Amino acid sequence: MKEKYKVNKMTRIEIPRFLEYKYAHPGEEVNDYQRILPEDKIFGEVVTIMRANPPHINHTNMLRKLCDKSVFVRVNLGSSNKFNEKNPFKIEEREKMIELALKGNYNNYEIKPLPDLPDDKDWFDNLYEINKPFSEIISNNSYDLRVYRQFQFDGGVRSIDTIRYEILQPEEAFPKENMLYIDRVKMNGKYVSTRKPMYVSGTFVRAAMVNDWNWEDFVDKKIGDYIKKNDLVSRVKQFLPNLKGVPLEALEEDR
Repeated sequence: MKEKYKVNKMTRIEIPRFLEYKYAHPGEEVNDYQRILPEDKIFGEVVTIMRANPPHINHTNMLRKLCDKSVFVRVNLGSSNKFNEKNPFKIEEREKMIELALKGNYNNYEIKPLPDLPDDKDWFDNLYEINKPFSEIISNNSYDLRVYRQFQFDGGVRSIDTIRYEILQPEEAFPKENMLYIDRVKMNGKYVSTRKPMYVSGTFVRAAMVNDWNWEDFVDKKIGDYIKKNDLVSRVKQFLPNLKGVPLEALEEDR
């Protein structure tokens, strides 16, 4: 699976049009605002935020693709100060699982705990402080996007001189057609079809654990082995009894 997401180092990756004002490749003319990127990179220092409870296959495949395309990737694990029914994996366990997915194949990343704070500005100021410098931030969460847009420009003045970072959608790093969507789930030894293809989400994987579905098919093998070795499924079942017997259609809209 890893080779599928490797970038051909002999091929120049085309910089997205909306980033051309910021970046260029060796040999191209540059202006005062531009930075030269290696020919196999199209992003600079990228911040991505996920809770990773646990990191599912779309998480880890996107992170690999980001590492392929970026000079450096800062993986922020959100809700790092929470250990509850929404976050049934400890922050140390989440860090370990991300390491298992990336270590040995990439060295252009770091993992940072990102605690929840009640005030949006305090939360963003902390994010900015622990990640700077960064040039792009990636998200498709509507709440987070609102916060990023609020603080994207110094002084709230939109210009090339005041922009602090660009906002990326996950699909710009990891095309939607490469994401895993599922159309059937193994229950009691038999496959049950979903009403429509379902995005593999953290909620879905946790529900699969609670209901003894084929959850291992939706995480990296090393991560699945780590979860089994440490008997973490038992904890998920203990934390989330409300997911027992949940119908598939209740999970279809989760992202």
